[in-house]
Amino acid sequence: MTRKNMMVVKILFIIFVSISLLFVWFRRISTNNNSEIKLSNNHRTCVFEANRRAHNFNYTNGWQVYSSLPVIERKMNRSWYWNEEERFRPLDLPNKTCTIIYCGANIVGTDGLHFALAYPSCHIYFLEPVLPFYEELIHSSRIRNLLTGDRSSLYHIYPFGLSNRSYFVNVNEKSFSQGQSLSLTDHTQSLSNNYYKLIVRDVAEILFEFKILKKTTSSIENELSLLHMNCEGCEYDVVERLLTTGLIKHIRHLQFGSHRPIEIQSTVAERYCSIQNSLNISHDRIFGIPWGWERWTHRNISISNL
Repeated sequence: MTRKNMMVVKILFIIFVSISLLFVWFRRISTNNNSEIKLSNNHRTCVFEANRRAHNFNYTNGWQVYSSLPVIERKMNRSWYWNEEERFRPLDLPNKTCTIIYCGANIVGTDGLHFALAYPSCHIYFLEPVLPFYEELIHSSRIRNLLTGDRSSLYHIYPFGLSNRSYFVNVNEKSFSQGQSLSLTDHTQSLSNNYYKLIVRDVAEILFEFKILKKTTSSIENELSLLHMNCEGCEYDVVERLLTTGLIKHIRHLQFGSHRPIEIQSTVAERYCSIQNSLNISHDRIFGIPWGWERWTHRNISISNL
């Protein structure tokens, strides 16, 4: 290659990089200068921005969107699409009667194990409805260490998930492979010769059944310190149930990954934005991006007897 040809190649490369950077900048500016959707936006704007964040494809979460981006844009805009590390930011939890529900523990209970180390005085409930995942979870070495250690009475593992009501769902064995996340938003999956009957419980019932909340003649007492969900779509049913029952007032911290399951993609942005508006009445959003992770904290930390 001659010196002249090399110079042309360099110039073309510089032009290509410049155009790519300009495209990335324009996409960022054309949406918002902040990775979060403004809570002051009206509902239609919120829905538009949430859908555009998914690039209008059939991605189920922000990580899939991020992974599909050109390398240059991934380097510049990771926080725009994915923020999983933020879910481990420190939490203001009570010293006494601290309780965490972790829904979607999968096969290793990663987030629950983190909370056990960070908040050693908290009771932690690990929930996993998919029975093969649950079996692997309870036999994993780190979970066994929790259940047989000095503080074993603080840790509880159950083979069910959470929703807005209690029901069974039949899931074909072919719907998942070991360790792969599974959405339960399709409640009418067809049966095959090999299927699992999964248990899903009403979150409102569980809060009282676990004696986290207590009913008196005139009020509801106590609080759930943290409700942490990574359940591939159940977050919408659960949060909507807490909002309609008023029990959201008894949740100190709410943290969840928002997803776009195939079964509800046509309406999921609408539900996501409605939840944002409703949560903003009683809680402050500490961080959050659509199809990534978000945390909401009650404005009144002393909420035990609301």
